[in-house]
Amino acid sequence: MRRIFLAVVIALVMSGCQSTSKSTKDEDKAYISNELEITLAELANKAVQSKQIMLAHQSAMARLNPELQHYKPVLDVPDGLGKVIPVRTFYGDALEPLNLIAKLTGYKLKVKGAQSNTETLWVSIRESERSAIDLIDDIAGQIDKRKVDIHVWATPNETMKGVILVSYDGGM
Repeated sequence: MRRIFLAVVIALVMSGCQSTSKSTKDEDKAYISNELEITLAELANKAVQSKQIMLAHQSAMARLNPELQHYKPVLDVPDGLGKVIPVRTFYGDALEPLNLIAKLTGYKLKVKGAQSNTETLWVSIRESERSAIDLIDDIAGQIDKRKVDIHVWATPNETMKGVILVSYDGGM
């Protein structure tokens, strides 16, 4: 009988020890995760502050750099497309401003590929005075997602300075 009693007491003691060790581990995990969350929040705030400082520094350096204000990339502009064209605010079919640009610059507008009868290539242009090549680039960027490309090349001859090709099949 003593042996059974002793075995039961040992079993109870062991089960009690086992349950207390779990609670301390859970408390340790909670403490560690709370500390970790606080540390991560502090580091995130410091990262945001350092990014703001870096952007302010870059902005100040850009304002102080005299060469940056006069920098313009040199583009290979086809003959006649450097002409400045005044444009009113426009929202409509892309072929309308391209046709106007072609007339004003002496280029011929050509359309290649099958355009569906219901498909309109909508573009939005703000009122401005920009070069013809800039306007063409803006229009090309807006209709590019519809797999329509605009290609421009100069072909100097007696009737026209070049060609503006609108390609509906996405290629030349």
